[in-house]
Amino acid sequence: MKPRSVNGCLRALKAMLNYFVGEEVLDVSPMRRVRLVREPEAMIPVYSDAQLLRLLFPKAGGGFLDLRDMTMLRFLFDTGVRAAELCDLKVDNLDLTERTALVRHSFAKAHVLNGGDAFSLQRMLGHADISTTQKYVDLNLREVRRQHDAYGPLDRLGERER
Repeated sequence: MKPRSVNGCLRALKAMLNYFVGEEVLDVSPMRRVRLVREPEAMIPVYSDAQLLRLLFPKAGGGFLDLRDMTMLRFLFDTGVRAAELCDLKVDNLDLTERTALVRHSFAKAHVLNGGDAFSLQRMLGHADISTTQKYVDLNLREVRRQHDAYGPLDRLGERER
């Protein structure tokens, strides 16, 4: 098994045994001194300068689609946005005079406002920690109240049994 898989199993075992300690089934967890396996840091492969130059500055003579593709690749490279954010970009979000594009992760906020949960969003965005995901979703008090009205536990208590 890879170290990441081993650590997943160890975390699950620790959580289960800690639950048993909390429920007083066990006095102490046998996993209390077990440490996670060291995971090697995976290096993300990157393009060489020569590869980037060929990709971002192809030979002349292409048509509209080649120009479009080159523009998108340059935008991705120069801004660091995700491909999905580029695909969601609207003309209204571009200011060509100021050379800016409004991106700052609208999907994440819209996902939560439309009833999506933060834990699924965390997985979709690939975040290891939920606190990273929370930074993307800044909800004001009115939005929080609306969410509570729609999903409040007391208001919906009887619905599950129907």
